[in-house]
Amino acid sequence: MVAVPPRMIRRAPRTTRSSHHQSSSRWVAWTVLVLLVAVSAAWATFFSSLLRIESIVVIGVDGEYAERVEHFLTGDLIDTNLLLIDIPVLIERLSHEYPELEQGRIERVWPHEVRFELARRIVLGTWCRATEPGRPCYYFDLNGATWGESLPSSGTLLMTVIDERPEGDLQAELLDHLLQLSDGVAALDIATRQIVVQEGPLGVVTFVATEGYDVRFSRYEDIEEQLEVLGAFLSDRRASGDVPTLYMDVTVPGRVYFR
Repeated sequence: MVAVPPRMIRRAPRTTRSSHHQSSSRWVAWTVLVLLVAVSAAWATFFSSLLRIESIVVIGVDGEYAERVEHFLTGDLIDTNLLLIDIPVLIERLSHEYPELEQGRIERVWPHEVRFELARRIVLGTWCRATEPGRPCYYFDLNGATWGESLPSSGTLLMTVIDERPEGDLQAELLDHLLQLSDGVAALDIATRQIVVQEGPLGVVTFVATEGYDVRFSRYEDIEEQLEVLGAFLSDRRASGDVPTLYMDVTVPGRVYFR
């Protein structure tokens, strides 16, 4: 037999139970550390006072009104986590409680504040439901939004609409027709006391002038053509000093019925 010198013998690296145990321990330690960091971060974010709401700021409306809105929101928001507030729900609640407010903007201001930028709707007129008990009247704006209850008005500062239809709301199309007619009537130097939307196949809209006569249009016919026919008729009548005192009706295309 040939003896092999000890230096020539290569030994495989030893894998002992001790090294396996050390590797497993390190993995467990790292896992526990990561979990602890995650739990700590979650607790700090959602359950500590780090992001707790401490103030509500309302801007865009007057001081007294802002205080009312702040008081309304305080019970639900103060001490709530800033990350957990549901902005769409807040907007819906505000719209329900204060329908006279236009949809504003709600902003989280880190770390402890919620800011509401609001604006009140600009009243264009009053819309009265003649077929409902008590003939209730509501405010409305340029977008056709209605809110609150108002007293009937008969002045010229606000547009007063008396709706005699048994059903229906102040739709955008109807409001657009009324605005076009109102601008055209004003351009003809007719001051309007109120506008009556009548039920029926002709879709008659009557402008009641402050001088006591009525001007009748059809919302189903061309509005510009009706105003043009009415303008030509009034021009001739005013020139002769013989303006009708009861009504002028342009619901039939190209014709004026008057008395």
